[in-house]
Amino acid sequence: MDFQCGPCNAAARAMDQTFRRHPGQVRQVYRPFPLSNVEDKADLAAQVAEAAGRQGAFWPMHDLLVDQYDDWRALEPDAFLSWSLQAAKSLGLDPDAFQQAVEDPALANQIAERYSESRASGIPGTPFVFLNGRPYILAGDEIQLESAVRLGILQAQQYATYPQMNLQPGVNYLARLQTNRGEIQIQLYAGTAPLAVNSFVYLAQQGWYTNTGAYQVTPGQGVGLGDPSWTGLGEAGYHYPPEIDATRNFDRAGIVGVIPTGPGINGSRFFVTLSPLPAYDETHTVLGRVTQGLDTLSSLSERSPKDDLLTKPELIIQSIEIETK
Repeated sequence: MDFQCGPCNAAARAMDQTFRRHPGQVRQVYRPFPLSNVEDKADLAAQVAEAAGRQGAFWPMHDLLVDQYDDWRALEPDAFLSWSLQAAKSLGLDPDAFQQAVEDPALANQIAERYSESRASGIPGTPFVFLNGRPYILAGDEIQLESAVRLGILQAQQYATYPQMNLQPGVNYLARLQTNRGEIQIQLYAGTAPLAVNSFVYLAQQGWYTNTGAYQVTPGQGVGLGDPSWTGLGEAGYHYPPEIDATRNFDRAGIVGVIPTGPGINGSRFFVTLSPLPAYDETHTVLGRVTQGLDTLSSLSERSPKDDLLTKPELIIQSIEIETK
């Protein structure tokens, strides 16, 4: 990261906001990559942050450099050093020790070594981010980064294999979804979609769907549910084949279907139709039918993960009870 680089500043703001939303779940590691051939204070800004770090204040100084970017980015180097000294004092640092650290050749050499190591590893420039050890192409978009972080967190909760088949022959299964907007009941079609129903029942009993929201709402068409990340991409980790039955169609509002994760692959997300959707006939698995609460789903406002990820969905599933008859 280069503190003086404009795109880096935008990326740092996006990362800071994202990580603050996930205390205890995400760890941020910074590595200096000063573009000294482009920016006149790139090296100095990196030294200022690392100098503050010697007094245990790297991240407070990092935040000041990011938040007050417009105040210092156009300053001459000498004026910037004066600004940084005042910043150190505002953080309660020992000003003499701070200034000595900024001027310490060993600190400058350390930053230069890290820059060389980064170059040697193939990093082309800044901003450059690794997420869980993998390069992440950062567009400076807070929603994109938030989505990637949520999916990274979700990965640790996923299941390795499809669950054991536990459906009882000849038994009717009813799902009672307790939500912040009231109860929604779904009659599950175990007879025609046993794999889908078995998966749904298992995940419901495991708490996978607890605190998931209506992440996608297209008024008059459908509501997407079952994703703990609210991104529209979160899955339980395992997959199973579709179950297509000619007697089950998306011919009315309230039909519950499984959202495929790819061609011929079913996953853990599901949707409820708000009108007939014949285009899904014989292509999507019919999981069941809403028998109570369709009016609640129909009243939801339009929502898209692409635009609304940072706001809480209107409808949250608080728990699911599976009833058998």
